[in-house]
Amino acid sequence: MHVFSAILPGALGLTLMALPVFSAQAKTTLETKYRVRFVGMSVGKLTSTVVVQGKGYALSGNLKTSGFARLLSPMTASFSSYGGMAGKTPYPAKHSLSWRGKKSGSVNMNFAQGAVASHASTPAVKYKPGTVPLKKAHLRSVMDPISALVFPVKASDVGKGSGVCNRTVPIFDGKNRFNLTFRHKRTENGKARGFKGKVHVCSVRYTPVSGHRPNKKNIRQMQRNRGTEVGFARVGNTNTYTMFNFKVPTSRGTARGTATLFKVK
Repeated sequence: MHVFSAILPGALGLTLMALPVFSAQAKTTLETKYRVRFVGMSVGKLTSTVVVQGKGYALSGNLKTSGFARLLSPMTASFSSYGGMAGKTPYPAKHSLSWRGKKSGSVNMNFAQGAVASHASTPAVKYKPGTVPLKKAHLRSVMDPISALVFPVKASDVGKGSGVCNRTVPIFDGKNRFNLTFRHKRTENGKARGFKGKVHVCSVRYTPVSGHRPNKKNIRQMQRNRGTEVGFARVGNTNTYTMFNFKVPTSRGTARGTATLFKVK
C-alpha cells in the first residue's frame, strides 16, 4: 500500500489550467479528511482534495502518521494525479507521489492514450531474481494508484451500488502491475462533516500481474485476503464517486479509515 501527503501549494491550480477537459464547465471541489486506525489505535491522518470539472479530474492530498505510530515511525507523504474520464474509466495524464520518514522516495509517471509513457522512481527500482517480468503490454490500459480512487459512473448508474462498484481496475504503481477487482457488497448510510448519504461498499480482490515475486509471503497473503472493503460516496452532484471509508485486514490486525470531513466547497 502506498502512503500519501500534501501537494505543493498551487500545484492543483496549475494542474487544472493544463487540462483542456476542464474548460469552462462547472467545477466541483470536494475536501476530505480521514482518520486512519490500526487495531483500534490512531496511526495516521489523510486529507485530500478532489476536483471534478466536465470530463476532467484532479486528486491531491497528504498523509502523516499520528499517535503512537508517529513516535515509532514518523512519516509524511504527498500525492497528486490528474486526467480525464470516459464512461466508467479515469484516464490519467500525470501522477506523482513522494514520502519522507526513516526512508524517503518518490514516483513520477506520465501517461498517453491510457498507457504509461514514462516513469521514474527514487530510489531506482531494482527487481530481484524470481520476479515476474514487467512487459510493455502490462503498461497499456492502466492507471496509477491515486486515479484508482476516482470512480466515474454512467448517469443511469448514479445511486446504484453495482454500477459504482462492479469493475476491475488495472494499476501500475511504478514497480508492480496488478488488478483490483471491486464488487458491490452492501449499501449503508454514511455520515461525516459536510456529508450525510449513501455509501456503496465494495469488496476488493488483489490479483498480481507482474513486477512481483510469486512466492513472497505478503503477495500470497494479499491474494488470499477476502476481507478488504472500500466504501465510495458521491462527489457532490457529479457522476463521480470517491473513497469514503476502507477496511484492510492484515496478519497483524485490521487497518481502517473513515471520513471525518467529506464536504463540497
